[in-house]
Amino acid sequence: LEHSRLFWFANGGDAEIYIGSADWMGRNLDRRVEAVVPIDSPDLQGRLLRLLNSYLSDNSTAWDMQPDGSFNRRIPDDDSFAVQVALIDGWRHGLSNGDEAP
Repeated sequence: LEHSRLFWFANGGDAEIYIGSADWMGRNLDRRVEAVVPIDSPDLQGRLLRLLNSYLSDNSTAWDMQPDGSFNRRIPDDDSFAVQVALIDGWRHGLSNGDEAP
């Protein structure tokens, strides 16, 4: 997907996870079809939630939206974490161990 989306609904402890192309903005919903599909496999749900948590843990390159719609860049602390760097490093490490690329 060009701009993939991950939807996670906690659902009172019975999580529901969906992936899709949906960019739910009025201009898109009025002029094209957007689709999402449920992820039912517990293994895939776990992988996606780990990935989502990695993005949410980024304190180096992420921005936080404020109540007024403006954005503030996160300021890294001593334990700086950039998700893209971590993903690339993990991918390279996996390939060096003979694993297949995702």
